[in-house]
Amino acid sequence: MGKSILNTVIDLLKEGGIPAAPAQPQGNMLRVHTGVAAVSIGKVDTAKETAVVLVEVVSPMKNGAKQCQDKALTVCDILSAAGAECVQSGCSFDSRTAMFCVPVTALFYGKATADDWIPKEEPVEIPKEVWTISADGQTLLHVRSFSAKQAVDIQYKKLEDAPWEFTLEEFFPDGVQEPAEPVEPFSVQVSGQMFSGCTLTERRRVYTEQGIEQVRKGIATTWRTE
Repeated sequence: MGKSILNTVIDLLKEGGIPAAPAQPQGNMLRVHTGVAAVSIGKVDTAKETAVVLVEVVSPMKNGAKQCQDKALTVCDILSAAGAECVQSGCSFDSRTAMFCVPVTALFYGKATADDWIPKEEPVEIPKEVWTISADGQTLLHVRSFSAKQAVDIQYKKLEDAPWEFTLEEFFPDGVQEPAEPVEPFSVQVSGQMFSGCTLTERRRVYTEQGIEQVRKGIATTWRTE
């Protein structure tokens, strides 16, 4: 018997220095004293050989939103290094438990059963039905990853006033036509989340034999759920 995808993710996070455990009822979060990752299975598709794992990074209010966001970025780095495609959502605050929370959705490729997980070794294309990323209504078809975090600073009296820093990584295979650059300021929609007032601060391109790798970084003035 091997190791399930749930336990695989938990072990990966622990090895990377992130306390992790299976997701528990919210009431148990009252006993959390540092940033932790609550892990659950979102969806297993045996036909497509994919597994969606949900990781909720939670952190007490006393530690601040930045710690929660930084740990979520570390979660993305750890799982991406293990072959997952990750999308980090916005930071929210639960007044009942006094916890900040940053959800991370990780898409793994391989065969999953209740007790076993066999990773898929060959490169695969991201199924578009798992999440959709668009800029000003134009769907981006060649996204490798998207992440965003709030630029928390003492100049912002309220967390919701702080802007968002985002990173969008894409790969355009050789021969594929690239979409036109959005006109600033533009909006980016990611699986029911809307980042508005977006402007680019950095754009990097690497040309390879297989195609073009592009990384765009920018600032969004507002974020909301759709």
